[in-house]
Amino acid sequence: MTKKTDELVKRKVTDENVITGEALNWDIFSSAGSLLLSKGHVIKSDSQITQLIARGACYYCSPEEVASTDKKGRDPNEPAVSFLIINTLLDHLKNAFAILHEENDPTFINRIMRIALDIQYACDENTDAMVGSIQLNQEAPNFLAHPLHNAILCEAACRRQGKGPLDRLPILVAALTQNIGMLEIQEQVFHQEEALSEEQQKIITEHPQTGHDLLISHGVTEKRWLTAVHQHHERIDGSGYPSGIRGEDLSEDAKLLAITDNYTALIRPRAYRSRILHKDALRQMLQQRGSSIDGDLVTLLINAIGIYSPGSLIELTSGEVGIVTRLTKKLDEPRVRLITDARKHPSEIGDEIPTGGETGLTIKNMLCAKENQHLLKDLRTVWPMQHPLARDEM
Repeated sequence: MTKKTDELVKRKVTDENVITGEALNWDIFSSAGSLLLSKGHVIKSDSQITQLIARGACYYCSPEEVASTDKKGRDPNEPAVSFLIINTLLDHLKNAFAILHEENDPTFINRIMRIALDIQYACDENTDAMVGSIQLNQEAPNFLAHPLHNAILCEAACRRQGKGPLDRLPILVAALTQNIGMLEIQEQVFHQEEALSEEQQKIITEHPQTGHDLLISHGVTEKRWLTAVHQHHERIDGSGYPSGIRGEDLSEDAKLLAITDNYTALIRPRAYRSRILHKDALRQMLQQRGSSIDGDLVTLLINAIGIYSPGSLIELTSGEVGIVTRLTKKLDEPRVRLITDARKHPSEIGDEIPTGGETGLTIKNMLCAKENQHLLKDLRTVWPMQHPLARDEM
């Protein structure tokens, strides 16, 4: 950095200071200091902003600009889009993980509890929006997106069971922390094409126990939380790890975590394979029910997120493409919002419409969102605005 730059104030990129369709007011740098985008560059899509935020991008401005920006900052009571809520949750989770091994910072558990409560708060308003928004988020690092996706799915499933908020809380915090025992290698393994090394395999095999012990070191005594983290890779036929526990010896929380963990891993692309579509992931899990995973809980997850889950990109028999926005009582007849015409030319997002029955609108197949990013450039209005989460740090 130049002397002039060193005199400026470093600020994180957020969706408040970088706006889709507007020219950048500053040069944008990576967290390591490399120039990513030059001043004057026009941001073309919300997904580009999400990617910058996920990479920890920053810019430098004068103290006067900081004061000006803070004065006209976001009204904390202003309604927010669901994607902003997901980004806030991801940011809070990243900051929690950053202090996992800090002996002098006792706030790790408080931060995780706050994220879990925020998930419940957001799902109180619109569970479908939360499920859909995290599913459409392809830019966040896997070590953050995976646990948040798991937690939102667990929240949706447990709501479907009729469990109250306090009863749902232990599995949410377990979902957020289930992989802290291998946090240091999770992103590397996610992008790795070659076979695991012996050291990596050892860390993975031991991570349920390591995570369990880390939570205890941070003062966790809640039995359901600790048990779910320790058992989330066990299987009902005894084929799991680290202890080969089977059947009724497994907690229900661990059984559900095994299912949401498996589902999330399948639908998120990896270096050695493409993502699997939602319906194909469900089909794979249905094939395993009763053997390695609990059949009743697989059915529960399907009932909670549908045959076509919120956030799924679907093609109608008319040729139009839409996004599933809301479930109905019939799991294969969700409500959708169209984003293309019959020739698959992008169009303004349409009103929410029903499918199936007497509507004449039938879903033909599902499309891969990763392969159709050009259709997903501005999704801010797909779901209704919600009350925002607090963005301050603990």
